[in-house]
Amino acid sequence: MLDKQTAAMLKLILEASPDGESIVIEKKDLLEKIGQSVEIDPDALKEAAERLSIAGFINIVYQDDEVYGIASLAKGRAAAEKLVNAKKPELDIFKPDFGSPISLNKIFQYAFMGALAGGIIAGAILGILAKLI
Repeated sequence: MLDKQTAAMLKLILEASPDGESIVIEKKDLLEKIGQSVEIDPDALKEAAERLSIAGFINIVYQDDEVYGIASLAKGRAAAEKLVNAKKPELDIFKPDFGSPISLNKIFQYAFMGALAGGIIAGAILGILAKLI
């Protein structure tokens, strides 16, 4: 999973190079644009670029003290698409909706009373059958 700084950098690179072409981008521009959404310093920027490169999300073609030559890779574009289209885990469907008109307490009461009534009816039927046989 990407941290906020790395995800912001990947998003910025993909906006500048959506089709995977190499781009030259100044580090101060990256710091300024990423800094609008998350806190980042030059060392964190370098680490984020290295993490993205190691993970195979970007290719660092050129690097010096002031600029990066970067190309986005297919894996990075797929990861960014997953970040954008991220959904809540499927297990969230099992969480009760507390805004519903029937509370969990009422559901428990109805289930308990139904089980009790079913047990009484089954016991009565078995009692009658036992006397007949």
